Amino acid sequence: MNMKNWSPVLLCALAGAMIFGCGGGGGGSTTTGTTGTTTTTTTTTTGTTTGTTTGGTKNDLVGNLVGCVVDANSGAGIPGVTVQLLGTGDVAFAQATTDAQGFFAFTTTNAAKKVALLQGTWNLTKYYGGYLYNGASFSPSVVGCAPALPVITPSKTILNPIQLLDRVLNPPPPPPTCN
Repeated sequence: MNMKNWSPVLLCALAGAMIFGCGGGGGGSTTTGTTGTTTTTTTTTTGTTTGTTTGGTKNDLVGNLVGCVVDANSGAGIPGVTVQLLGTGDVAFAQATTDAQGFFAFTTTNAAKKVALLQGTWNLTKYYGGYLYNGASFSPSVVGCAPALPVITPSKTILNPIQLLDRVLNPPPPPPTCN
C-alpha cells in the first residue's frame, strides 16, 4: 500500500490522540437520570454530540468514540457531515456533526453497533453519495448499510477515517458492502 492511502489514517489517529490523548478538547458532559434513559450532550473541539441511550443507567457509559470524515484523495477533513451511531435493528440513537477539521466524537455505550453517515449532509455535487471505511464501500441510501464498530473500550476508541470520494478525481465507488 502506498503512503497516499495511509495519510488519512495517520492524520486522523494523530489528531485524535493530540486532541483527546493529551487532556485537550475541553467541553462538558451532562447526564440526567440514574435509571431508564440517559441523555448525554458532550461539547468538545470535535463538534457537538447529542444522543439518548435507553434501558440503562448512567454507569452504562462505556467510553469515548472518536473519528473523522475525510476527502479520500487529499486526506483533508470534511466539516458539517452528520455521523450517526446505530444500535440493534439499525436504529440511530445518537448523532454528531463533524467540526471544521472533519472530526467527531461520541460518549457511548456498548449499545452502539454501527457508524453511519446521514445522507445529504455532505456536498453531493463534489462527492459521491456513498463512502469508504476500511476499504469497503457503504451507502446511506440502503437501510442498515453501515460499517460495524470495533469494540468500544472504557477509555477511548479511535476509528479509522471514513472517506468520501471526489466525483472529479475518482470513479464511482464499488457497490456497497452491506453487513
